[in-house]
Amino acid sequence: MKPTKLILSIFLMISVALIAASSVPIRDAQAFARAPEKESKFEESPAWQKLDLRMREAWRDANKKGRRKKRLECLLKTKGTISADERSLLEGAGFAPRSVIGNIVTGNVQVRHVPQVAELDFVEAMELAVPMSIK
Repeated sequence: MKPTKLILSIFLMISVALIAASSVPIRDAQAFARAPEKESKFEESPAWQKLDLRMREAWRDANKKGRRKKRLECLLKTKGTISADERSLLEGAGFAPRSVIGNIVTGNVQVRHVPQVAELDFVEAMELAVPMSIK
Protein backbone atom coordinates (compact mmCIF):
# COMPACT_ATOMS: atom_id res chain seq x y z
CA MET A 1 0.00 0.00 0.00
CA LYS A 2 1.34 3.41 -0.91
CA PRO A 3 2.05 5.83 1.96
CA THR A 4 -0.50 8.36 0.67
CA LYS A 5 -3.26 5.72 0.57
CA LEU A 6 -2.30 4.60 4.07
CA ILE A 7 -2.43 8.16 5.38
CA LEU A 8 -5.77 8.78 3.67
CA SER A 9 -7.31 5.59 5.07
CA ILE A 10 -6.07 6.44 8.60
CA PHE A 11 -7.45 9.97 8.23
CA LEU A 12 -10.77 8.55 7.04
CA MET A 13 -11.02 6.15 10.02
CA ILE A 14 -10.21 8.92 12.48
CA SER A 15 -12.81 11.20 10.85
CA VAL A 16 -15.51 8.53 11.05
CA ALA A 17 -14.65 7.83 14.69
CA LEU A 18 -14.82 11.54 15.59
CA ILE A 19 -18.15 12.02 13.83
CA ALA A 20 -19.63 8.98 15.56
CA ALA A 21 -18.36 10.10 18.96
CA SER A 22 -19.60 13.65 18.55
CA SER A 23 -23.12 12.62 17.46
CA VAL A 24 -23.91 10.80 20.73
CA PRO A 25 -23.82 13.89 22.98
CA ILE A 26 -25.89 15.82 20.44
CA ARG A 27 -28.68 13.24 20.59
CA ASP A 28 -28.51 13.19 24.40
CA ALA A 29 -28.59 16.97 24.54
CA GLN A 30 -31.63 17.05 22.27
CA ALA A 31 -33.45 14.51 24.43
CA PHE A 32 -32.56 16.49 27.53
CA ALA A 33 -33.77 19.71 25.91
CA ARG A 34 -37.21 18.17 25.36
CA ALA A 35 -37.57 16.92 28.93
CA PRO A 36 -38.19 20.33 30.56
CA GLU A 37 -41.05 20.98 28.13
CA LYS A 38 -42.82 17.80 29.27
CA GLU A 39 -42.05 18.63 32.90
CA SER A 40 -43.46 22.14 32.61
CA LYS A 41 -46.64 20.80 30.99
CA PHE A 42 -47.14 18.41 33.91
CA GLU A 43 -46.41 21.16 36.43
CA GLU A 44 -49.09 23.32 34.80
CA SER A 45 -51.70 20.55 34.69
CA PRO A 46 -54.51 19.81 37.17
CA ALA A 47 -52.76 16.49 37.93
CA TRP A 48 -49.81 18.43 39.41
CA GLN A 49 -52.16 19.88 42.03
CA LYS A 50 -52.79 16.35 43.35
CA LEU A 51 -49.16 16.04 44.56
CA ASP A 52 -48.26 17.22 48.05
CA LEU A 53 -45.32 19.60 48.45
CA ARG A 54 -42.83 16.88 49.42
CA MET A 55 -43.86 14.71 46.46
CA ARG A 56 -43.44 17.67 44.09
CA GLU A 57 -39.95 18.39 45.43
CA ALA A 58 -38.91 14.72 45.24
CA TRP A 59 -40.20 14.55 41.65
CA ARG A 60 -38.40 17.74 40.61
CA ASP A 61 -35.17 16.73 42.33
CA ALA A 62 -35.08 13.27 40.75
CA ASN A 63 -35.81 14.71 37.29
CA LYS A 64 -33.13 17.35 37.68
CA LYS A 65 -30.58 14.64 38.55
CA GLY A 66 -31.75 12.38 35.71
CA ARG A 67 -32.99 9.72 38.12
CA ARG A 68 -36.31 9.04 36.39
CA LYS A 69 -36.25 5.33 37.35
CA LYS A 70 -35.97 6.12 41.06
CA ARG A 71 -38.87 4.67 43.05
CA LEU A 72 -40.83 6.93 45.37
CA GLU A 73 -42.77 5.40 48.25
CA CYS A 74 -46.11 7.12 48.42
CA LEU A 75 -49.72 7.10 49.54
CA LEU A 76 -52.65 7.69 47.23
CA LYS A 77 -56.03 8.99 48.26
CA THR A 78 -58.72 7.77 45.90
CA LYS A 79 -62.39 8.70 45.49
CA GLY A 80 -63.37 5.44 47.16
CA THR A 81 -62.14 1.92 47.74
CA ILE A 82 -60.50 0.93 44.47
CA SER A 83 -62.03 -1.79 42.32
CA ALA A 84 -60.08 -4.51 40.53
CA ASP A 85 -60.30 -2.45 37.33
CA GLU A 86 -58.93 0.66 39.05
CA ARG A 87 -56.12 -1.40 40.57
CA SER A 88 -55.25 -2.59 37.05
CA LEU A 89 -55.28 1.01 35.82
CA LEU A 90 -52.91 1.99 38.64
CA GLU A 91 -50.55 -0.85 37.77
CA GLY A 92 -50.78 0.02 34.07
CA ALA A 93 -49.85 3.62 34.85
CA GLY A 94 -46.74 2.43 36.71
CA PHE A 95 -47.88 2.39 40.34
CA ALA A 96 -47.05 -0.75 42.36
CA PRO A 97 -49.80 -0.97 45.00
CA ARG A 98 -49.17 -2.81 48.27
CA SER A 99 -52.00 -2.28 50.69
CA VAL A 100 -55.46 -0.77 50.41
CA ILE A 101 -57.26 0.59 53.46
CA GLY A 102 -60.52 2.23 52.49
CA ASN A 103 -59.65 4.98 50.04
CA ILE A 104 -55.90 4.99 50.90
CA VAL A 105 -53.49 2.97 48.76
CA THR A 106 -49.83 2.50 49.70
CA GLY A 107 -47.14 1.58 47.21
CA ASN A 108 -44.38 2.99 45.05
CA VAL A 109 -43.95 4.53 41.64
CA GLN A 110 -41.00 5.40 39.43
CA VAL A 111 -40.47 9.12 39.02
CA ARG A 112 -41.12 8.89 35.29
CA HIS A 113 -44.61 7.43 35.93
CA VAL A 114 -45.81 10.00 38.48
CA PRO A 115 -47.65 12.11 35.84
CA GLN A 116 -49.57 9.10 34.49
CA VAL A 117 -50.68 8.04 37.98
CA ALA A 118 -51.67 11.58 38.98
CA GLU A 119 -53.73 11.93 35.79
CA LEU A 120 -56.02 9.02 36.71
CA ASP A 121 -59.53 10.34 37.44
CA PHE A 122 -60.06 8.33 40.64
CA VAL A 123 -56.76 9.50 42.20
CA GLU A 124 -57.45 12.56 44.37
CA ALA A 125 -54.05 13.05 46.03
CA MET A 126 -50.49 11.68 46.06
CA GLU A 127 -48.29 12.07 49.12
CA LEU A 128 -44.67 11.09 49.58
CA ALA A 129 -44.46 8.49 52.37
CA VAL A 130 -42.59 9.37 55.54
CA PRO A 131 -39.95 6.77 56.43
CA MET A 132 -40.52 5.37 59.91
CA SER A 133 -37.98 3.91 62.27
CA ILE A 134 -38.16 2.02 65.53
CA LYS A 135 -37.54 4.36 68.44
